[in-house]
Amino acid sequence: MILVKVATLSLVLISLGAAPNRVLADASSDAAKLIELTDISEQFERARQQQTRKVIRTYASIVSHESGRELPAAVKQEIALCYEQEYDWSNFEDGIIDILLENFSEKELGILLDFYRNRGVPPTEIDAFKNIVAKGELIQKLGAEYIFTMTNGCVTQGTEAVLKYLESSTSLVRH
Repeated sequence: MILVKVATLSLVLISLGAAPNRVLADASSDAAKLIELTDISEQFERARQQQTRKVIRTYASIVSHESGRELPAAVKQEIALCYEQEYDWSNFEDGIIDILLENFSEKELGILLDFYRNRGVPPTEIDAFKNIVAKGELIQKLGAEYIFTMTNGCVTQGTEAVLKYLESSTSLVRH
């Protein structure tokens, strides 16, 4: 009888260990909801578009200054497409969720969710909220490092596209 109880208890413990971690699933869901509520994906998209425009303007300015030619739309589109694909938010969302999970407790995520849902911060949680806010700079740094390490970037591809255009336009001028 004792052996059966031990075997049953062992099976229960093993199955609990193999079952998905409900707390982790809840926290992951909370982190995803926090990303949604803070519009991080939209902010990221706007920043990516702005950065892409700046990069293309820089290439165009260099080409204009060095060769007196205008950078064609096809080259600009090729550069923009690289940035669009390489820096698409969906490439980073899971990693950013992991960063949030590694740096915020489930309680802290709950406080942030309440804050972003305009529920405010209870007076008893003000110190906790201050600690959460203090982590903001670290989260930004970790997020930027993550994005940097997860991308190949577009500098090489953009430079190659510009050089290819310049080479082809120079050979056309010579003939």
